[in-house]
Amino acid sequence: LYEGILKLSARLLQIGFPTIAAINGTCLGAGFLLALAMDYRISVPLAKFAMREINLGMPLTPKGCTIFQAKLNPKMYRNILLGGKSLNAEEGINEGFIDEIVEKSQLITKSKELAETLADFGSKN
Repeated sequence: LYEGILKLSARLLQIGFPTIAAINGTCLGAGFLLALAMDYRISVPLAKFAMREINLGMPLTPKGCTIFQAKLNPKMYRNILLGGKSLNAEEGINEGFIDEIVEKSQLITKSKELAETLADFGSKN
């Protein structure tokens, strides 16, 4: 399963057009990895982010760590992957891996608006 998530994440990183994660809850482990593989992340206020594997004594693969290293600043990378720290959406904004926080009722609407904006931009090039 984990290898499948890594393959999907790699494809998302190389897909050739912008990707958007609409985060409506808790992103743990592979869910956090997949969200980070997206270009944009829009979250609800109550979302949580963590890699619980470290708390359970499960080793992380170098491939999985690569995405975290690329998308998180070094301090956040250490705190999450080595220290097992959990973050909320506001901390995600402050750390730069969440782009926008919206109420649950606006999550899909805002995600679609961003997708339309990005599609319009791409069609002008």
